[in-house]
Amino acid sequence: MNYTLAVKDIINSVKKWRVWYNLALYDTKAKYQRTKLGPIWIVLVNLIFVGGISLVWSIIQHADIRSILPRFFSGFIVWQFLSSFVLEGCEVFTVEKKIIFNIPIEKFTFLLKNAVIQSVILLHNLAGFFIVMTLMGNWPNFYMLLFIPALILTLIAAIGISLILSFIAARFRDISPLIKSLMSVGMLVTPVLWDASQFGTKYYLVYINPFAIFLDLLRKPLLGQPIGMLELSLALMLTFVISGVAFMLFSRFRHRIIYWI
Repeated sequence: MNYTLAVKDIINSVKKWRVWYNLALYDTKAKYQRTKLGPIWIVLVNLIFVGGISLVWSIIQHADIRSILPRFFSGFIVWQFLSSFVLEGCEVFTVEKKIIFNIPIEKFTFLLKNAVIQSVILLHNLAGFFIVMTLMGNWPNFYMLLFIPALILTLIAAIGISLILSFIAARFRDISPLIKSLMSVGMLVTPVLWDASQFGTKYYLVYINPFAIFLDLLRKPLLGQPIGMLELSLALMLTFVISGVAFMLFSRFRHRIIYWI
């Protein structure tokens, strides 16, 4: 393993921030060419979906929609953010093979590019979320500031997951459709709409699911709630393990990507 070259690749990628930043913006704009609203369509579609599900759920549970909508909306946009790193992470290198074949560019650049794309989508959704929250009379408080460090920690873990999956999916092409199939039911087993407290005294079993850990880590500040020590401790531990495994893989197989794609 050549750790020095791996570290050099990462450092040079970060230094050349204009490359992955502009590539991310170009890809984002390309998806909405010739549309009037552009990425705002993401927010509108999510508003319709979340509003409809929250209305039905409030009727079924005989609950006030104002208590269901904020939790589901925040959980849904965070779930989209997390799942996108898994789904898009499987194709980080394969979709960029033309650039990799023709331009000598650091491999970590494409992971940073994907992180920017997902962050831009998240920011659009957050704008819609805060507008809805304000209209419902839920005003920001101090705990919402915790969202920033929570997001940074989540991004580190998410980039690590993307890196791991990008290598595995590039080497074994059957992995990508398998992961997509698993993620299609992922939201049902993650406390997006339901709450971990519904497990009673065994609520901690929910955190066997790594998505549940980072979901609560990001959602609680958005709802104006403090981050629990359990979620924070588990998130820190997972981020450390994921980053370590990702770096080992990057050091070992970085030079083989061009042969696998």
